[in-house]
Amino acid sequence: MDKEICNLNVNDLEALKILLPYWGISFQNNSLTGSLSTKKVYLDIESNDRASFFFSLLSHTGIELSAHANTADLNITVNVSDKYDYPLSLITEEKTYHLKGMKSKSLDLQKRIHKNIWLPDPFSSLMCSIHPKYVETSMEWLSYLTIQYYLKPYFKPIDHLSIAQYEFLITSVLEKLNPHFSSYQISGTSLSEWPLLPDEYSSKKQTKRSPNESRKERKTISPFQSQQSLFTPEPFNPFKFNRETAKKSVINPFYRKP
Repeated sequence: MDKEICNLNVNDLEALKILLPYWGISFQNNSLTGSLSTKKVYLDIESNDRASFFFSLLSHTGIELSAHANTADLNITVNVSDKYDYPLSLITEEKTYHLKGMKSKSLDLQKRIHKNIWLPDPFSSLMCSIHPKYVETSMEWLSYLTIQYYLKPYFKPIDHLSIAQYEFLITSVLEKLNPHFSSYQISGTSLSEWPLLPDEYSSKKQTKRSPNESRKERKTISPFQSQQSLFTPEPFNPFKFNRETAKKSVINPFYRKP
C-alpha cells in the first residue's frame, strides 16, 4: 500500500538524504526503504524482553532476527555485569573499548544523532558487557552500533545541519516510520560526551540554517518500498545548500513496483 507521509522543500529533502543512513533508511525514486532488509542479526541476551526492545528500535530498517549465529551477518553477545565501571564495553581479543553515551542534548548534531556512541572498528561479532544500571539505555546504543556496522561507509558529515531542521525531519518523517526509534532520536537522555567523534565524520565548518527558511515549495515523501536497496551516496558538498525551489514530487514509503 502506498502512503504519503509528508511534503518537503528542496533544502529539507537534501538534508533528509544525508540523515537517512544514520537511521538505517534508503531513498530511491522518491520512496523510502529499509536499508537492512537483506541483513540478519543474531542477539544473544538472557532477557527476551530486551531482545524485543532492541528489534523494535530497528523495525523500520527491515533487519531480520536470526535464530542461529551461523546464519547471521552480525552476532551480538550481551553480558550484564558490573565488572567494568563504564555503561557499555565492547570486548575483543586485543582490547576492550569503554563507551559512554551523552548526558544531555548536544548542539553538535554529529555527536547527538547516535548519542556519541561510535563503533571503533569493523567487527563480525560484538561481545558486549553492559553495566546493570544501563541495561535499558544500552539497547538503544546497540541499535546505533548495528546501523553503523552496516552503513557507516555511507555516513556523511551532518554538523552543518541545524538542530531545528533535524528535529523537523524527525517529526515529519522518522516518527511516522518508527515512533519508538524516533522518540530516542529527539530526546536528550543519556550520559556524557565521551568518547569524541572520529575525525572523519566531522566537517571543519558549520553552516547554520534558519528553521523558518523556505518551507513553501515542498516535495512529498512516502515510506518503504518492497524493493531491496542500499542508499548509494552521491557527491555532496556539506557546506553548501541548493536554495533553488523545485517542482513538487512524491516520496512514497510503501511503494511497490507492479
